[in-house]
Amino acid sequence: MIAALLDRIREEAERVSGYARVGVVLVDDDPEKSAEAAAKRDASGFDLGVRYIPAGSRNIAIARNLAISGGIEMARLIALIDDDCLPGEGWLSELLKVHEIGDAEMVTGVCIDRFPEEAPSWVHQGPYFDPPLEGEDGEFVTEGYMKNMLLVADAIRSTGIQFDPDFGRTGGEDAMFMIQARKLGFRNRRASRAVVYEQVPAQRLTLKYQLRRRFWYGNTESLTTVASGGATRLRALLRGGRMIAAASTLVPMRLARGQPPEAHSAAAVFLQGLGRMLGALGISVNHR
Repeated sequence: MIAALLDRIREEAERVSGYARVGVVLVDDDPEKSAEAAAKRDASGFDLGVRYIPAGSRNIAIARNLAISGGIEMARLIALIDDDCLPGEGWLSELLKVHEIGDAEMVTGVCIDRFPEEAPSWVHQGPYFDPPLEGEDGEFVTEGYMKNMLLVADAIRSTGIQFDPDFGRTGGEDAMFMIQARKLGFRNRRASRAVVYEQVPAQRLTLKYQLRRRFWYGNTESLTTVASGGATRLRALLRGGRMIAAASTLVPMRLARGQPPEAHSAAAVFLQGLGRMLGALGISVNHR
């Protein structure tokens, strides 16, 4: 996957070579250094080179911080993309185009899930995958994907903003970064045509995995909301309780009507609510 990603980034770099020089900072969070060979292979394929940083921390916040610090040393703009994503055609040029509008420290693109052909139909019918964020190109927004984001290096350097390692294993480090950026006055513009495609592996398309993911997601929602001051523990607890109450009656009702996919969706909402309640109580669940 890393080799394919580097190939696509090289193609995007060639697209903008007339007005931008591109390099890559590759942070390898695998203790076995599985991405090292691909990084060495592509070291000469970019104007600014490829900097390989072995992390092995199993903490995504630490890995993201290493990527940003490496990017600051390399260039004045930092484009973030995750290793399970592939950029669409024109990805980098679209991010740069919106950046040129000015008055923004961040530019956020669009992320679209890409499923394998054998994906079961129920994954598209329930609350398992969020639809892509939509809106006008260049408009100011408050939401965004860290897996598809352009950051101004000077803004990162002058504020010292970082991803919080306390959320690096539970997840939510991206949400906390966005909340912190807003508090620091960062402005974020949407690049509606800068698309990355997240490759969803088949092993994540099981009901067991997706139900646990909704449980984790609810847990992360409460942890980040409470930690950022967006809600009190009591309010977060009540939100989770309302989700559980609503879903509790739907699960047996849907099963009785012979609607298993709908029952599974209700179960996902139930577990998301349970995760929220545990998060409100300060109990965290690791992402994996």
